[in-house]
Order: sequence, then structure tokens, then C-alpha cells
Amino acid sequence: FLGSVVASVVGLSHLFRTVADSNGAGLKALAAVLGKSCNNAYGTFKIVLRRNHNVPADENAVSVLVPKSDQTSEGDYVQLGFLPRNVAKWVSPLWDAGFFAFSGYVCPKEALAAALGENCQKVQLILNVSEGHHFRDMSKMMQSEQIAAFCSLIASMQRHYGLWRLQE
Repeated sequence: FLGSVVASVVGLSHLFRTVADSNGAGLKALAAVLGKSCNNAYGTFKIVLRRNHNVPADENAVSVLVPKSDQTSEGDYVQLGFLPRNVAKWVSPLWDAGFFAFSGYVCPKEALAAALGENCQKVQLILNVSEGHHFRDMSKMMQSEQIAAFCSLIASMQRHYGLWRLQE
């Protein structure tokens, strides 16, 4: 664990309050999962981030998914939303290159309220940053377009627990 970034989840109104979910099936699935979720000591719920290369509007899209159970298989998720473009713009190149790994947490009550339209504020997401499989080779492998992404990551980090490792 290297540190964390306070971000948000966007796209909830599109996923849950439009024609995309006209029968409310997505909202019901989200409510079922978050309603029986097991929070950690901080009252947050671990989400899954998935790089999404199939979004024409954003080549850096990262989906925010809620696992339906602890033992999830491929496709066993409810999509909550996306990382905002300004965050996905630096997360994606660093993740794709394997320099960093990302995980996250949301408050389930806040997420459900936003999906229901009761809360017009953004859903806060705590984005944890960890070493990726090419972390140790970063200085040799990093290309110019990844340098800007790396600088954005450093500027965004709230808690720099493991950044001392970059000096090695």
C-alpha cells in the first residue's frame, strides 16, 4: 500500500435514473447487494475497479463495480458508475503499464442514496494505490505520456505511506 486518493464515482444518474434502467432492475440489484453488504471498521464497502476499453466517449474509462458476493466470478457485479475522467486520465496509463494497482472503497448508504436520486452530491471513493507488477521497473520503462499521469498521481495522493519506496 503506497497511499490513497479521495475521488468520486460518476455516472449514477445515467445508469440508474434513465432509460438505461427503465424497469429498475439495476437499482434493485444494487440495493440488494449494498443492503446486505458487510462494511469494514470504517463503514465502507470494497468495490472492484475494472479498466473498460469499450467506452467510445472515454478511452481511459474505469468502471466502478460492486461485487454481488465475497466469492465473485466474472460478471458477478453490479456497475455503480465510473471514475471521473480527470482521475481515469492518470489511473489508466499507470494501471495499463503495470506500475500501480488500484482498489477502492465507498460508503454503501451514500452510494445507494445517490443511485436513488436522494443525494445529488457525488459518491466519495477512497482509491487505494499499491505497487503494480512493473513497479520496480518503472524508472526504466516509463514513457513520456506516463510521466504526466505519474505527476498527477503524486499530486492527488492524500496519504503517502509507501512513497519512500520510489527512492529505491
